[in-house]
Amino acid sequence: MVTVLFASALLCRHSNAVQVPQGPLKLAAVEDMLLYSGSEVSYSYVEELAARNKEVVPLIAKMFVKKYDEEDVIGSFPDNAIRVLALVSDKSALALLQKRKAALAVRAWKLKNKYQSKDYGLMDRTTTLFGKADYDSKKLGEVKVGTEVQILKRSVKNDQKEGPRGGPSIYDKIKILQTKQEGYIERTGLGFIPNVY
Repeated sequence: MVTVLFASALLCRHSNAVQVPQGPLKLAAVEDMLLYSGSEVSYSYVEELAARNKEVVPLIAKMFVKKYDEEDVIGSFPDNAIRVLALVSDKSALALLQKRKAALAVRAWKLKNKYQSKDYGLMDRTTTLFGKADYDSKKLGEVKVGTEVQILKRSVKNDQKEGPRGGPSIYDKIKILQTKQEGYIERTGLGFIPNVY
């Protein structure tokens, strides 16, 4: 079942995997990545697009107002686009997030800007904090939506435990800024999406 789900997520409007272009970004390329590459797969482009900084902002702005045929859209738009903007350091990204009333992403953008690091953010969902990168380890408590965190180590793989959709479980080691408590949160989804904006 997992293989079938993953394969269907990879089937997109275009038969080849989408590559982030080396030259100037075009609207069609960003649409392919965020709209047509599959729900989970579309999240894999977030950091690459964010690395293009302010170049991507006007293209995402156009996507927010453009009408798309819902039957064609298989990406996780607009959430994936909001995640891109939360990682773009240019103030034009903040303005667009505010216009979209993406309150959590606005707070995440401001936190990243305050510390001048993409290693800071906010939890996008409530999840369990574990003592080790192992869901059978001691549960340290829940980390609530909106909690400010610092990512200490990304993509800690546990080959001994199966993840939520097969394969190894993957965690991020975080520190809760208010309490200074450290622990591990499990990533979710086929693409092992981080739970931090």
